[in-house]
Amino acid sequence: MNEGRQVGAPLINFSARLMIEILRNHGFDRIKGSTLYLLLRRFEEQGLVNHVWEHESAGPGRKVFALTARGVEEIDRSIATWNSMNDTLATLRRNDGTHDDV
Repeated sequence: MNEGRQVGAPLINFSARLMIEILRNHGFDRIKGSTLYLLLRRFEEQGLVNHVWEHESAGPGRKVFALTARGVEEIDRSIATWNSMNDTLATLRRNDGTHDDV
């Protein structure tokens, strides 16, 4: 189930400004950098991501985040849960609420 995802591969390797732009383009209109970094810090505390400092020749360093093995497992678990919920909702829509056995 982990095809295409490499454990420890960079999860985020670009500026917070670009991350926020991508999130906003996908419907997260009100996200702020402080919110994003708070979530990443929580994920790190839970062992889902880790970070390294990346230093460029010019400008300040930045954190680069990568998924841990536990983070990959959590993504897979979340996807399975989401798919199950989506299947249940699709069944309910098809049945139009007319069956009690759903």
